[in-house]
Amino acid sequence: MNKSIFEFTHYKDYLEAKTGTEGTRKGVKSAIAKAMNCQPTYVSQVLHGKAHLSLEQAEIINGFFSHSRDESFFFILLVQKDRAGTKSLRVFFQEQIEEELRKRLILTKRLDPKESLSEINQATYYSSWIYTAIHMALTVPGLRTRERIAEYLHLPIQKITEALDFLISIGLVCSTNKGFEVTHSHIRLGRESKNVLKHHTNWRLQAMESLD
Repeated sequence: MNKSIFEFTHYKDYLEAKTGTEGTRKGVKSAIAKAMNCQPTYVSQVLHGKAHLSLEQAEIINGFFSHSRDESFFFILLVQKDRAGTKSLRVFFQEQIEEELRKRLILTKRLDPKESLSEINQATYYSSWIYTAIHMALTVPGLRTRERIAEYLHLPIQKITEALDFLISIGLVCSTNKGFEVTHSHIRLGRESKNVLKHHTNWRLQAMESLD
């Protein structure tokens, strides 16, 4: 499932999509149930019945799917809206959901592809080989999901999520229905930039570690 959580209006629809096709659904449900310390039948009741996740269970789901901070917050909002017992409370959470979507739209419009990165963002980008590795990996069609990148780079999926969060926030990566993709933004460093040396050092160290 490559659709972003921000494309959903109900958390149950999102979870149903995340559990995969009919042939793989049972295994994912069982894994979710194990993470929440409950029976798989309860997960089915949440997906297809009247049962709802508690906020504590929603937090566990955030960890299970390695949601980013923004995704986690949005998922909690969806759960709270669908759990709301009154119309006014549902409206309250719906307004917060719409506000989050507006913020994301404003951020997307603000990130001009021709806009250069600030020195602070450049310093973060070149602080570790992981950012550049993920950025380049996303140019490969088969490496467009957190799971595939984590497997390919032999890194924890949470670290991949945090790095993707940063790359999205500075406009170098975007989330689409095909997965994560690079944008048309570029980073250009002058020869005098101290980040050039940092960039080369990162990869020299990584190359040395790979020899071990």
